[in-house]
Amino acid sequence: MKTKNIFYAGLCALFMLTSAMCCDDDDSEGIIELTGIKLNQYNNTGAYPVIIENGQCPKEAYLIQISPISEYYYSTNILKSPIIAFRIITLTDFNEDYPAGSDIYKLFKEYPPMLLSENFREHYLSSDCLDKGQPITTITWGDFYKVLLTYPQPGNYQFRIELETEDGNILSEETEVILY
Repeated sequence: MKTKNIFYAGLCALFMLTSAMCCDDDDSEGIIELTGIKLNQYNNTGAYPVIIENGQCPKEAYLIQISPISEYYYSTNILKSPIIAFRIITLTDFNEDYPAGSDIYKLFKEYPPMLLSENFREHYLSSDCLDKGQPITTITWGDFYKVLLTYPQPGNYQFRIELETEDGNILSEETEVILY
Protein backbone atom coordinates (compact mmCIF):
# COMPACT_ATOMS: atom_id res chain seq x y z
CA MET A 1 0.00 0.00 0.00
CA LYS A 2 2.85 2.38 0.86
CA THR A 3 4.55 1.65 -2.46
CA LYS A 4 1.32 2.32 -4.32
CA ASN A 5 0.92 5.74 -2.59
CA ILE A 6 4.53 6.67 -3.43
CA PHE A 7 3.93 5.64 -7.05
CA TYR A 8 0.80 7.84 -7.32
CA ALA A 9 2.54 10.74 -5.57
CA GLY A 10 5.41 10.43 -8.07
CA LEU A 11 2.96 10.44 -11.01
CA CYS A 12 1.23 13.53 -9.62
CA ALA A 13 4.56 15.32 -9.17
CA LEU A 14 5.61 14.36 -12.72
CA PHE A 15 2.28 15.63 -14.10
CA MET A 16 2.61 18.96 -12.24
CA LEU A 17 6.18 19.46 -13.41
CA THR A 18 5.43 18.77 -17.07
CA SER A 19 2.30 20.93 -17.10
CA ALA A 20 4.15 23.77 -15.36
CA MET A 21 7.00 23.61 -17.89
CA CYS A 22 4.80 23.87 -21.00
CA CYS A 23 4.76 27.21 -22.72
CA ASP A 24 1.47 28.37 -24.13
CA ASP A 25 1.86 29.96 -27.58
CA ASP A 26 -0.95 32.39 -26.78
CA ASP A 27 1.16 34.07 -24.09
CA SER A 28 4.01 35.10 -26.39
CA GLU A 29 5.52 38.55 -26.13
CA GLY A 30 7.83 40.26 -28.60
CA ILE A 31 9.12 43.55 -29.93
CA ILE A 32 7.60 44.62 -33.24
CA GLU A 33 7.99 47.47 -35.69
CA LEU A 34 4.86 48.83 -37.34
CA THR A 35 5.01 48.98 -41.14
CA GLY A 36 1.59 50.42 -41.96
CA ILE A 37 -2.11 50.48 -41.16
CA LYS A 38 -5.19 48.98 -42.79
CA LEU A 39 -8.66 50.52 -42.61
CA ASN A 40 -12.15 49.02 -42.68
CA GLN A 41 -15.41 50.93 -42.38
CA TYR A 42 -18.54 49.61 -40.68
CA ASN A 43 -22.23 50.43 -40.48
CA ASN A 44 -23.22 50.28 -36.82
CA THR A 45 -27.02 50.52 -37.16
CA GLY A 46 -27.82 46.89 -36.28
CA ALA A 47 -27.11 44.71 -33.27
CA TYR A 48 -23.47 44.40 -34.41
CA PRO A 49 -21.35 46.38 -36.88
CA VAL A 50 -21.31 45.16 -40.50
CA ILE A 51 -18.72 46.10 -43.11
CA ILE A 52 -19.72 48.84 -45.55
CA GLU A 53 -19.78 47.26 -49.00
CA ASN A 54 -21.31 49.98 -51.18
CA GLY A 55 -19.34 52.93 -49.75
CA GLN A 56 -22.43 54.37 -48.03
CA CYS A 57 -23.33 54.56 -44.35
CA PRO A 58 -25.86 56.41 -42.18
CA LYS A 59 -24.05 59.40 -40.68
CA GLU A 60 -25.10 58.42 -37.14
CA ALA A 61 -23.68 54.89 -37.48
CA TYR A 62 -20.17 55.34 -38.91
CA LEU A 63 -17.47 53.16 -37.34
CA ILE A 64 -13.88 52.81 -38.55
CA GLN A 65 -11.43 50.00 -37.79
CA ILE A 66 -7.72 50.85 -37.77
CA SER A 67 -5.44 47.80 -37.93
CA PRO A 68 -1.72 48.27 -37.24
CA ILE A 69 0.40 46.18 -39.62
CA SER A 70 3.66 44.50 -38.66
CA GLU A 71 5.79 41.75 -40.14
CA TYR A 72 5.32 39.60 -37.01
CA TYR A 73 2.61 39.42 -34.37
CA TYR A 74 2.64 38.13 -30.82
CA SER A 75 -0.09 37.97 -28.19
CA THR A 76 1.53 41.01 -26.60
CA ASN A 77 3.41 43.33 -28.96
CA ILE A 78 5.92 45.77 -27.50
CA LEU A 79 6.39 48.58 -29.99
CA LYS A 80 9.98 49.28 -30.99
CA SER A 81 8.87 52.88 -31.47
CA PRO A 82 5.77 53.82 -29.42
CA ILE A 83 2.79 55.54 -31.03
CA ILE A 84 2.81 59.18 -29.88
CA ALA A 85 0.02 60.65 -32.03
CA PHE A 86 -3.21 59.43 -33.60
CA ARG A 87 -4.83 61.74 -36.16
CA ILE A 88 -7.93 61.57 -38.33
CA ILE A 89 -7.54 64.27 -40.97
CA THR A 90 -10.56 65.27 -43.06
CA LEU A 91 -9.59 65.71 -46.72
CA THR A 92 -12.94 67.34 -47.49
CA ASP A 93 -14.78 70.08 -45.61
CA PHE A 94 -16.39 68.30 -42.65
CA ASN A 95 -18.39 71.28 -41.41
CA GLU A 96 -17.75 75.02 -40.93
CA ASP A 97 -15.60 74.35 -37.85
CA TYR A 98 -13.50 71.68 -39.59
CA PRO A 99 -12.48 72.59 -43.15
CA ALA A 100 -10.43 70.22 -45.32
CA GLY A 101 -7.07 69.51 -43.67
CA SER A 102 -8.43 69.64 -40.09
CA ASP A 103 -7.68 66.98 -37.50
CA ILE A 104 -11.08 65.62 -36.40
CA TYR A 105 -9.74 62.91 -34.09
CA LYS A 106 -11.58 64.42 -31.11
CA LEU A 107 -14.89 63.89 -32.97
CA PHE A 108 -14.31 60.12 -32.74
CA LYS A 109 -14.44 57.97 -29.62
CA GLU A 110 -13.00 54.56 -28.87
CA TYR A 111 -15.74 51.99 -29.41
CA PRO A 112 -16.36 49.80 -26.31
CA PRO A 113 -15.41 46.13 -26.87
CA MET A 114 -18.52 44.89 -25.06
CA LEU A 115 -20.62 46.27 -27.93
CA LEU A 116 -18.69 44.35 -30.58
CA SER A 117 -19.79 40.89 -31.67
CA GLU A 118 -17.66 37.90 -30.67
CA ASN A 119 -15.94 37.97 -34.09
CA PHE A 120 -14.63 41.48 -33.40
CA ARG A 121 -13.71 41.18 -29.71
CA GLU A 122 -10.76 38.87 -30.33
CA HIS A 123 -9.23 41.57 -32.57
CA TYR A 124 -9.75 44.51 -30.24
CA LEU A 125 -6.95 46.59 -28.74
CA SER A 126 -7.38 47.13 -25.04
CA SER A 127 -7.07 50.91 -24.99
CA ASP A 128 -5.98 54.05 -26.73
CA CYS A 129 -4.02 55.67 -23.89
CA LEU A 130 -3.19 58.72 -26.06
CA ASP A 131 -6.42 60.23 -24.72
CA LYS A 132 -4.73 60.22 -21.31
CA GLY A 133 -1.53 61.82 -22.65
CA GLN A 134 0.53 58.62 -22.66
CA PRO A 135 2.17 56.99 -25.70
CA ILE A 136 0.98 53.57 -26.84
CA THR A 137 3.93 51.30 -26.05
CA THR A 138 2.26 47.89 -26.05
CA ILE A 139 -0.60 46.50 -28.07
CA THR A 140 -2.31 43.17 -27.88
CA TRP A 141 -3.41 41.32 -30.98
CA GLY A 142 -6.08 43.54 -32.40
CA ASP A 143 -7.34 46.77 -33.84
CA PHE A 144 -8.60 50.21 -32.87
CA TYR A 145 -12.31 50.89 -33.38
CA LYS A 146 -13.41 54.53 -33.53
CA VAL A 147 -17.03 55.70 -33.77
CA LEU A 148 -18.05 59.13 -35.05
CA LEU A 149 -19.69 61.17 -32.26
CA THR A 150 -21.16 63.98 -34.35
CA TYR A 151 -23.53 63.96 -37.30
CA PRO A 152 -22.13 65.82 -40.31
CA GLN A 153 -24.19 67.01 -43.25
CA PRO A 154 -24.94 64.21 -45.71
CA GLY A 155 -22.23 63.97 -48.36
CA ASN A 156 -19.04 62.39 -49.61
CA TYR A 157 -16.19 62.46 -47.06
CA GLN A 158 -12.54 61.50 -47.30
CA PHE A 159 -10.32 60.84 -44.29
CA ARG A 160 -6.62 60.17 -43.79
CA ILE A 161 -5.82 58.24 -40.63
CA GLU A 162 -2.29 58.74 -39.29
CA LEU A 163 -0.36 57.00 -36.55
CA GLU A 164 2.87 58.80 -35.66
CA THR A 165 5.63 56.87 -33.90
CA GLU A 166 8.31 58.17 -31.57
CA ASP A 167 11.02 57.80 -34.23
CA GLY A 168 9.14 60.19 -36.54
CA ASN A 169 7.46 57.67 -38.87
CA ILE A 170 3.93 58.50 -39.92
CA LEU A 171 1.85 55.50 -40.94
CA SER A 172 -1.18 56.62 -42.91
CA GLU A 173 -4.04 55.34 -45.02
CA GLU A 174 -6.90 57.16 -46.75
CA THR A 175 -10.54 56.18 -47.01
CA GLU A 176 -13.71 57.56 -48.53
CA VAL A 177 -17.35 57.19 -47.46
CA ILE A 178 -20.73 58.63 -48.37
CA LEU A 179 -22.58 59.56 -45.17
CA TYR A 180 -26.33 60.00 -45.56
